Order: sequence, then structure tokens, then C-alpha cells
Amino acid sequence: NDEVLGDMERLAGELGQWAAVVESLDAALPALGDDAARKLELLHRAGQLCESQLGDGDAAVARYLQALEVDAEDGESLRSLDRLYEALERWRDMADVLVRLVALPDIAPDEAVEVRFRLGQTLQHRLGDVDGALAAYREILDTQADHADTVAALEDLFGRDIRRADIAAILEPIYRMSEAWDRLGELKARTLDLVSEPEAVVARLRELAEITEEQLGDAVGAFGWLGRALKDAPLDESLLSELERLAATTGSWADLTNVYADVVETEGATSAVQTEIGKRLARVHEEELGDLESAEAAYSFVLGDAPLDPAALEALDRIYAAAGEAEKLAMVLERRAQIAEDPEAKTDFTFRLAELTRNELGQGEAAVRWYRAIVDARAGLPVAARRGRAAVRAGAGDSRRGARDAGRPRGAARGRGPLDRACGHPRAAARERGRRRAAYGHRAARRRGVSASRGRRGAGHRRGPPRARPRPGLLRRAPR
Repeated sequence: NDEVLGDMERLAGELGQWAAVVESLDAALPALGDDAARKLELLHRAGQLCESQLGDGDAAVARYLQALEVDAEDGESLRSLDRLYEALERWRDMADVLVRLVALPDIAPDEAVEVRFRLGQTLQHRLGDVDGALAAYREILDTQADHADTVAALEDLFGRDIRRADIAAILEPIYRMSEAWDRLGELKARTLDLVSEPEAVVARLRELAEITEEQLGDAVGAFGWLGRALKDAPLDESLLSELERLAATTGSWADLTNVYADVVETEGATSAVQTEIGKRLARVHEEELGDLESAEAAYSFVLGDAPLDPAALEALDRIYAAAGEAEKLAMVLERRAQIAEDPEAKTDFTFRLAELTRNELGQGEAAVRWYRAIVDARAGLPVAARRGRAAVRAGAGDSRRGARDAGRPRGAARGRGPLDRACGHPRAAARERGRRRAAYGHRAARRRGVSASRGRRGAGHRRGPPRARPRPGLLRRAPR
């Protein structure tokens, strides 16, 4: 009877006899039979009096648990137990109550999120159950992805290096959805050490570079990530292209040479890696930085692994020719001639080598060998053969004259013919030949050379009258 119950509580308040009221409520329960609603009402009232008037939390808990035996989904009893267990620091019991509370069919969505978060916090901080806490946080984010408290809790765990891989898997889609690119980049960077396979490492670094450049607008930072990736994939053409694109965009060519040098000097680097990256390093030094000395050193390093590499030899040809390094250029030309498959190219390299050996190094006999090599190899090609034979004659003549004139005083060297001997000096002979060509024409000067030169031997010699020159068209050969 509600009226009687009210009178009892007023009297208990005056006399301080709340325990007697609770006993009366407990005694009245058996008489209610199957009246579940009335039982719940009395048990709730008894629990409230134990908690608020008697200050006996355990007694209150006992009444609410008794109420749950009447109705397992009694929300008021569950919420009261939640409050009492927290006050009594009975954390495991509190977690169990929160699990039952969030499963109530009539719980509001916002309340369910709050209860789940409290469950996760209790499991994480009070019971040390990280797995259970993560499960609770994941359920919250599945229904409300922007729940700031849950995201902060996960970030706290991640920052303390607790279950980083699992937490990263939860946070990544949230960061992408909210376009929190700076936090996503930090997340990816801090989980890089969890990736072991080289292919996965490269993929992660390229993803970091993409986020850094496209979303954060930091091309220099993107260059740094790709530079790290190159150590695990040094022959990846797309990666190399991206690196050089970023180097051109940011002007980081000097940094790129450092990246390439680190790759080349990596312990265990294969010959193919050293050759390819070494050539790229040399090209950057030569074309982008204008450092020919460093470019030469890099190309020479490449030739240490690949002595006949065409690209390295071509570049060194260009560098040595510009610098006037005749001896080094001769070595490069000899190798280029050796590997050339095109006969025309082989001829060009060999002829350049012969000219260099003859004119710059002063090695006539060696030059003759190269000239003759051209003639022998290109006998079937008239143009090349003519050029080769003329060069051989010139080179051979130089070599023979050098041998004859050794030890002779200047101006006393023997000429190549009667006119040279008659004039006594090559320059005088050359002037005489020029005069005769002007007077008689080229062929006539050659025919008159011997007799005219002999005419100078004696002072009293008198040359006879010149013969009349035939007119054009009068001398014809009879047909055979």
C-alpha cells in the first residue's frame, strides 16, 4: 500500500529508523507473488534507501541484483548498479553491467555510444584489458566515426606504442574520411618499422611521398621519402623518374647525388645497381650541376664494373675531348671502337683515335696501325678506304721522316723529292711548288719539278726554250 509506505518513510525520517523500513520492504516481497512490477518497485525503493539513507552500498547492490532476477533487462537496476560499482571501485562488476546495459533493446543511440566509451575506458585503464577496450572503441567508431573522445583514446594508446598496428588499422580510414592528412602521414611514418618485406616498405614509402606532396604540398619531404625507398628498389624506373622530377621541381640535385652515392656505396649492392645508379649520378653531376670532375669520377667508377659500358664511354669521350685529356681520350676511343657494331661508327672511332695518336700524342707508328686497321676493315667501302689510305700514307710518311731526320740540324732534313733537296728547306720547297702551280698548273708543275730543280744546281746552266703547251682537245687517244 503506497499510503502505508509513505507513512512509514515519514516516521522513519523522524525517528531515524530507515533500517526498519528496509526490513519491512524485504518482508513484503513474498506476499506479492507473481506481481513482477510491484516487486521491482519495492526492490528499487529498498535499494535507494540503502544507498541514500543507510549509506550501505553493498546492501543496495544486493537489492538491485535481486531486481535483475525478476527482470534481467531492468534498465533502472542496471544503471544503479553502474553507479554503485563505480563508487565501490568494483571494476569488473561495473564492466559486466555496462555490457548488459549497452545491450538493452530500448537504449538510445547516444547513450549506447557513451556507455561503450565508458566500457572501453574501464577495460583500458582499470582492468588493463586492451583487447576489450579496442573492441569497444571499434564498435563506437563503426556507428559514429567522428567520436572525438574515442579517437583521442586510440591516439593515446598509439602514442604509448601499444598495439600500434591494430590501432593504425582503426585510425587510418577515419583520418582519410576526415582528410586529416598530417595525422595520417604521421601514422604511416610511425608504423613503417612494422613493415618487413622490401616490396611493402617501398609501397609504404611511396604512399608517404604521395601524401606529403599532393595533400600537404611538401615536395621536399616527398623527395626524402622516395630517397629512402630507392635503397630498397634501386632499379625501379618509375621511382627513379619520380625522384628526378622532384629534384628538378625543388632544385635538390645536390641531394639527389647524395642519394645516388648512398645507393652505390650500399654494402652488397650488385654490379647492375652500381652501373645504373653510377651513370645516373654522373649524369646529374655533368648536366645538372656542371661538375665535370665529379662526373668523370662517377663514370670512371662505372667503368670499373663495366669496362665497355657504351653510355659511360660516350660521356667520358665528351668530357675528355672538352678537357683536352688526350691520353684518357685515346683509351676511351679504343674501347668505343672495340664495342661498336656499326661499321661506320667503328671507322669514326678508329679514325679519331688515329688522328689523336698522331697529332696530340705524337705517336706516328701507333697512328699508322690504327689507319691500317681502318683500311683492312673497310676495304669494301670506297669512301672509307680512300680516307683510310690517305691517312696511312700521311702517317707513314711522318713516321719515316721522323726516323730519317733524327739528329739532323734544323733545316737540314732530307725532303721527299728532288725539289726539296734542291731548295734545302721544306718551306722554300713549298713556296716553289706554289709558284709553279700558279705558272703551269698542278700537273705541269709536277712534271717540271725535276728538271726545274736540277736547273738550279749550276750557276752556268741554261735552260732551253719551253715546249709549247698543247691546246685542249688536240691530244686524243685512239679507240682500242
